[in-house]
Amino acid sequence: MELSNQRRFDLIISMFCSLVLFAATYKLVMKSVVVDGDFAYHSGIAAAFRFNNLKQVIESGNTYFMWHAMVSLLYRYGHMSIEKAGTLIMASANVLTLNVCMNYIKRKIPKIDYASWIYMGIGLFFLGPLFFPWINPHYYLGVWSPNPWQNPTENMVRPFAVISIILILDILESENVNRKKHVILSVVLMLRVLADPSFLQVIAPAMVVYVLVDTIALKKIQFRKYLLLASAFIPAGCMMILQLWIAFYSGSALNEGIGIGAFKMLEYYVDNVWAALIACIAFPLFVFIAAIIVQGKDVLKNSGIILMVSCLVVGWCEMAFLYEKGYRIVDANFAWGYMLAVFIAFVLSIVEFIKITESDFKYKSLIRNIGVGLFSCHLLFGIWDFQLGIWNWGFDILVCCYIMYICFLKNNRSK
Repeated sequence: MELSNQRRFDLIISMFCSLVLFAATYKLVMKSVVVDGDFAYHSGIAAAFRFNNLKQVIESGNTYFMWHAMVSLLYRYGHMSIEKAGTLIMASANVLTLNVCMNYIKRKIPKIDYASWIYMGIGLFFLGPLFFPWINPHYYLGVWSPNPWQNPTENMVRPFAVISIILILDILESENVNRKKHVILSVVLMLRVLADPSFLQVIAPAMVVYVLVDTIALKKIQFRKYLLLASAFIPAGCMMILQLWIAFYSGSALNEGIGIGAFKMLEYYVDNVWAALIACIAFPLFVFIAAIIVQGKDVLKNSGIILMVSCLVVGWCEMAFLYEKGYRIVDANFAWGYMLAVFIAFVLSIVEFIKITESDFKYKSLIRNIGVGLFSCHLLFGIWDFQLGIWNWGFDILVCCYIMYICFLKNNRSK
């Protein structure tokens, strides 16, 4: 069957974006390979990984070994260094995430113009928090980011996290029961736990928050829908509980358990916790406020917005109130779920932002300009943080982003 011109153009755009992200990821990670970084740490585990010593690996606390296993196979049979094998797998995971996100944005907004689709779609992977040096002198630490490029398992879990969120929203927004989607969701959740359990720690309780909000909004509970959806979480949930027990309470891993305390871990890195929160989620927060202004009480029936807010609230609370006892408290391992929630929030808020700016209301131009400005600030700070050699090819990226930004504004103003 011959492809239509539109479909062919979409495919070319997708291939081009994939190539850009793959090259950028490869270069970024290769530049960030340091002796004491997350990438070097996980690369060491991957180099020693064998399927015949899987039991020992799990007992040592490494219960999410998908990235390590894939890198190990490529390292042993692909005749390349452990750094290159790890970077190749990580870049491929980012490309998969990019295509899933861009296809989702296009599916939700079929008539989206290419300037905004490319600008926000690709920009999604270079976003960082806003930077207020008088609040926190260290960019990233304490404020965190939707794009922690240096951590391979975080990047490995992202495609599964995004796919599962898309499936959950499809199930929630559908009036009919699609058992096939529930089975697929269950499988994706299992794969996600094998890649990294941190996001399941967020999305499972976030779904409880969602159900409560939805029940209040509709004034009735949809037992059948929610029970069927909950059943998809059971296999992955059981695996996650086992992972947490091995990591924190089995005595086989170097850990002293989980503690509860307000901001105990965050206070190591940042003075003003609330300003750090706003710096990280400024754009999604603005979209949430804009949705309330435009939709009023109907925002409670907007599944994308409610799921986004639920994930952010749960992710941030876990990071703020849970910590690892002992010396590993400074590793901030309960921040990873929050950072995945922030990335998901940006994906969903982009969709909602485009929908809002395509509707007619009094302050449309003002909200559009503020939103694009905030998104651009996140993007510019993110690129600045990556330290690509900002005055050579990194500067070219800034120029391209600026041109796409102008095209986006011009296109929207001409509507």
